[in-house]
Order: sequence, then structure tokens, then C-alpha cells
Amino acid sequence: NNDEWNLAYIIKDNETELIPGTLRTLFEDDYYAFPRPPFEIMVRHKSSGRELLLINLHLKCCGGADNESRRRSASQHLKEYLDQQRPGDAVVMLGDFNDEITSASASENPFLNFIQDPTDYTFADMTIARGSQLWWSYPSWPSHIDHILVTNELTASIDTTLVIKVSPCYPEYEEVLSDHRPVGIRINP
Repeated sequence: NNDEWNLAYIIKDNETELIPGTLRTLFEDDYYAFPRPPFEIMVRHKSSGRELLLINLHLKCCGGADNESRRRSASQHLKEYLDQQRPGDAVVMLGDFNDEITSASASENPFLNFIQDPTDYTFADMTIARGSQLWWSYPSWPSHIDHILVTNELTASIDTTLVIKVSPCYPEYEEVLSDHRPVGIRINP
């Protein structure tokens, strides 16, 4: 019953450490935009000393004008938070955005506010979103609705972004874990 699951992180602790006191949920009082509040932590890459702010999302699902409006509201709150509270931080915001990012129409793309600010933000998976549906994160629809957004402090450090097809190695993945494929990123320290 994944209705009872919360957002989480798995950290390879021989390479990365959680910076104490940085674990928190955001926008807990805004159920309209965030039925599952974003989960934020700051980590430090041990060998390089580079610090990253990670924000894990699972935004409102499904079609319809109200759900689209809820994701747009979430996007506006998140951008305002990053612009005002986290300028200069190297941020990776990732997770189930529950919407596509390729449309240039404001009525169809709730994340256009980030896309229209390319100086400060980059969807690291935009090439995947615009590419073949064979590599999209949500194959049963099919669509690509799981994304990785990075701030300008990290754009030049993006090495690789990919969707992992887990089922060849773990045939029960979709039934046991998720109907979404993992989206991964490698950032050069």
C-alpha cells in the first residue's frame, strides 16, 4: 500500500554524508499544492567537499484542470523558495513531478516558470523528455513525468542523466516497487 509511503533518500555513506540539522519537510501546511510535502536534505561529497541541497518531490498526480493547477502552484512555490531562500546553493530537485516538461504552453506545462529561467535552472532530463518513449520514466502511460532539476551552480557539472530500465534485472520491479522507472544523474564533483 504505497499510500502510506513517504519520501526518502538512500545515501552511500562512504562517499556522502548528511549535514546535521538539514533534514526537513517543506510546505507542510500547503496540502493544496503539496499533498506530499517535499523532503529536503543537504549532503556533502566527502572527497570533494562539495555540498548539495537535495529536494525530493512527489507532486499531485492525474489529469484535469484542478490537478494541473495544484502542480502549477507547487512549481511557483518551489521556484520562489529557491530564488529567495536558496540563492547560491547547489540544488538538485528530483522526483515524481507527475507532469511532462516539453510543452511551451503555459496552460500545459506547470514547470514553465523554471524552463523560462535557463540562466538559473536546467531540467537535466530534458533530452530524455524530448526523446524516444522507450526511455521515458513512466512506460505504462507512456510519458516522462519524473524529473531532475538543477540550479545553475550544477549545470556545467552534469555528466550523465538517464532512465534505468530495472525490469530486465528485476522482473517483479513494477509489481513490487513502482510503475515508474528510476531517473538518475551523475554530477562531476
